Amino acid sequence: MSTYENQKTLSFVAAADLSAKRYYAVQVTAANEVNVGSLGGQCVGILQNQPTADQAAVVAINGRAIGLASGTITAGDDVESTATGLLQTMTGGGYKIGTAITSAASGATFELMVGAGQQDEGVARFTDDGGITAGLIVQTGTAAGDVAVADANAKPFGVAAATSINNAPAYIYVDGSVEVTSGAAFAKGASLTSDAAGKAVAAGTLGNRHCIGYALDAATGADESITMIISQHLFSPVNTSSDLVAGEDLSSSQYFAVKVDPADDKMILGTAGDLCVGLVQNAPILDAEAIVATSGVATGIAGAVGVTSGAEVESDAFGTLINASGTAGYNTIGVALNDAAGAAEVTVLLTTRKQVAAEVIGVAAGYAVARGQHTVLSAVDTIATGLTGGVVAAFGTLETDPSVTITFANAAIGDQVAAPVAGSIYIKTWKHTTAGAAGNPDLTASTAWAGELVNWYAIGTIV
Repeated sequence: MSTYENQKTLSFVAAADLSAKRYYAVQVTAANEVNVGSLGGQCVGILQNQPTADQAAVVAINGRAIGLASGTITAGDDVESTATGLLQTMTGGGYKIGTAITSAASGATFELMVGAGQQDEGVARFTDDGGITAGLIVQTGTAAGDVAVADANAKPFGVAAATSINNAPAYIYVDGSVEVTSGAAFAKGASLTSDAAGKAVAAGTLGNRHCIGYALDAATGADESITMIISQHLFSPVNTSSDLVAGEDLSSSQYFAVKVDPADDKMILGTAGDLCVGLVQNAPILDAEAIVATSGVATGIAGAVGVTSGAEVESDAFGTLINASGTAGYNTIGVALNDAAGAAEVTVLLTTRKQVAAEVIGVAAGYAVARGQHTVLSAVDTIATGLTGGVVAAFGTLETDPSVTITFANAAIGDQVAAPVAGSIYIKTWKHTTAGAAGNPDLTASTAWAGELVNWYAIGTIV
């Protein structure tokens, strides 16, 4: 039997006598079984030996192989299976098996690159959980070792190398250059993730920040075969510290917030009000290595009450994440990038409050920035900013369009003792006077409110 360098083969069971079908296309027909391919069938590769029924069928699924032509094939043609498993130039409605690298007349053998565009050695074997079509993005299944078609909230890790059926072996590309099915239009160079059907879309378009790779081609719409390179976290790399040690058993606390134990500088679970250093990304036991995400985009676990997309988050009493309270002792760990119910995974942009203070140009060390949106209730409203050490500067502006009812808004810090108390600011709204409407731009306090919105920002300290 001829073999080729870098050819990747997998062993199946012949569902019928295939002793006369060497170099034919084959497809999966039952768990771990293959039979002759069909026109439009999603074939897994090219049969390379001559098995009888129930014998091992060696199938080339990637790399250089020999095929048998039906009709004239020209080098460079994309090829598909005929109704009998022979190979023909694609007609536009079939399933691409590979690309011819030599020409052949009808009935002759030729060389082809199986899975052309998928030149990759990173194939791993799993168990199919529900049926997977080649080219779809996958995620972990319901049981250990299972994989399933990814959904829009998935943490995808690979692309199906071949079509498989439920409970059969599933062969998944986990690294390298592969062909993936598009779910929508995206540009060449886009960071990709999965939509609800396991198809590739630009990362972030569905609120999903779990990137699986990078588009090497552009897609003009859905259901196109696009070349991508699998390289997870391209969308927003996460910085981790891997020279840390768990100061307690964290084997059941993957993705929880952690802090430094001052007694021995080891990582322990965060609690309410703690200044946490990041989110632990593995599940270490006591004194094992703790891999902690300290900046960038990482995964956390929402606390019992869940978290809201766009909200600053902090640790609760158990190391899971809640929307930041803004009360004394509050130390945020980052910003939630999606809504998450209790105990669900949440994607977090990690930026501790101390990091924010250091990164805001013009703000001295030790200061923090707070912001929010306020619904106007009166001419002068008091807002608690969470800057419990006091506010040194504030700014307010209308989100709602100006009107005769409210024309202008501003923020005032007052004395930060009693009027208002430390950490609070005033939001004031104004309108033109009757004289102003006649040409004199005099302002007076607003007197009617109908849900107008004011965006505010404040700089101060936290105690």
